[in-house]
Amino acid sequence: ASGIMVRGANDVLVRFAKCCTPVPGDPIFGYITQGKGISVHRVECPNGGFISAQPNRLIEVSWNAQPQEAHVVDIEVEALDRPGLLQDIMGVLSEQETNATSVTARVKKDRSAAISCSLEIKDLSHLSRILTRINSIRDVRTAYRVTKREARAGGL
Repeated sequence: ASGIMVRGANDVLVRFAKCCTPVPGDPIFGYITQGKGISVHRVECPNGGFISAQPNRLIEVSWNAQPQEAHVVDIEVEALDRPGLLQDIMGVLSEQETNATSVTARVKKDRSAAISCSLEIKDLSHLSRILTRINSIRDVRTAYRVTKREARAGGL
């Protein structure tokens, strides 16, 4: 994966872990896999306990100063459903120049809405701006980043 420097190694296969989807700005660490190079994880990865139980396979990694590619991150929005809610959320993504690769919305009988989005973002500050703006939308209860283990695909 471009954008990552590995301490003590130059030409090594690096990939981003799908379990925690690190993005530039996240605190990260590297995990030496068996035959698949180095897997880069967020420090708060849900698999961190399992990984840190094998300290001999950890390696220091860091972000390059210039991120070069979009990173996919999952977010969840919990809100009170109303006409125009999804349009307001998509408006924030448009104003923040963010591509949504997936959007799933579910509404329960009590009119509570759960909207799951996969977004292509530049870095952690970009994600923070998006979440701050979505959290300011009328009737949004909360918007937050989720990891694969936490993702609920719109289910409440």
